[in-house]
Amino acid sequence: MSILAVVPQAASLKLAVGSEHDARLSELPLSDLTPQHVFQLTTAALDALSFPKPLLQAVALGSDLPACRGFLQELAQLFRVGLGLPAVVISKEHYTEFLAESRLTGFSAFQRAQQGPALAVWHAAERAREELAFPVGEGRFVVAYIGDAVVTGAVQGGKIIDLSTPYDEGPFSVTTSGSLPFAQLLAFCQDVGSREEAIREVTERSGFRGYLGVGSLAEADALAWTKHEADWIYTAFVYQLAKEICAYAAVLRGKYDAVVLTGPYLTPNGLRGLSAYLGGAAILNYPGDHSVHAVLRLGQRLMESGKELEVNGIY
Repeated sequence: MSILAVVPQAASLKLAVGSEHDARLSELPLSDLTPQHVFQLTTAALDALSFPKPLLQAVALGSDLPACRGFLQELAQLFRVGLGLPAVVISKEHYTEFLAESRLTGFSAFQRAQQGPALAVWHAAERAREELAFPVGEGRFVVAYIGDAVVTGAVQGGKIIDLSTPYDEGPFSVTTSGSLPFAQLLAFCQDVGSREEAIREVTERSGFRGYLGVGSLAEADALAWTKHEADWIYTAFVYQLAKEICAYAAVLRGKYDAVVLTGPYLTPNGLRGLSAYLGGAAILNYPGDHSVHAVLRLGQRLMESGKELEVNGIY
């Protein structure tokens, strides 16, 4: 089955066209996030990819952007009318099933947002399931996404059951601070005097960039081989990540089939030294952000089953 997968993101539009295991990919800059603009960009990209439109059988749309469902529904209707194809909107109910207790914090006015690269986390777990030859809907995985921020999740039965929130939780990354001591953070915000400036400090100028002046995890790793301070900081990053992974192993009650690493900042060889903290657990590496592959896979499943299409009146 040939499907067009469309994934709007904050600054780009990701596309995949073809089948689950044989797709042509494209990524376009996106500054004007309107359904009509995205539709125009996508149809133009189809021509650039030289994929024959008559071979397309359906369109699947999804996004990790908060409050994006209405936008995607409007965009789906443009594809139905403009291309004459069934279109399905992938929602979080298709790949997440968060534990009720995972949403609570220690302050009743706040709840954990659990917003982040959930599509990529889910897809990484799916790749691990396939590699380990588990049937669909089986397998228990701790997944760490190494991107602008580090996001960790627990996947069980084909669904994400808990997910950390970018920038608020977890270890530092290339440019972000990760979680910080509460009292010191409040004092820092008061000293800076600007909410925007404080946010820039902890999301753009911290982590490896703040410590070492580097712009990638690969640079930090390379520097760690030559400088003691850099090695110490790299080791601290791996140490913090290992603690986060073990916390999400607890979500799975300590029973998991593999630790899965993914994300655009992950180096092809994974993370040096991580296995020493994980007691011999299997570690699988899938570098890159594969959110568009997740939408392609979920869309294909829904189209083949037909159940979601009937429920939403898409035919």
